Amino acid sequence: MDEQNTTEETVVTEKPKSRKLGIGLLIFSLVAWGLILAVPFLPVEVKTKIIISSGLAVIAEIAFWIGGILLGKEVVRRYRKQLNPRNWFKNKEQ
Repeated sequence: MDEQNTTEETVVTEKPKSRKLGIGLLIFSLVAWGLILAVPFLPVEVKTKIIISSGLAVIAEIAFWIGGILLGKEVVRRYRKQLNPRNWFKNKEQ
């Protein structure tokens, strides 16, 4: 009976860790996209700037999609209304 309790506890504690990791990856993705804006101002060659900005874009996309997968359907359903442009200017009373 102790083994079942231990298994249930690990399942319960793993879900918040994956949620935190997912949110962290999404934030990291936004930071990586923001860093691309600073790349043109670096004192390096153009070829190096292209490599850095391409690498940041790839890393940002990978982090975004993995974070989205970790967060799952519930987060997508929860914020779907907020992300829909048709709902941006509607009155909240409706």
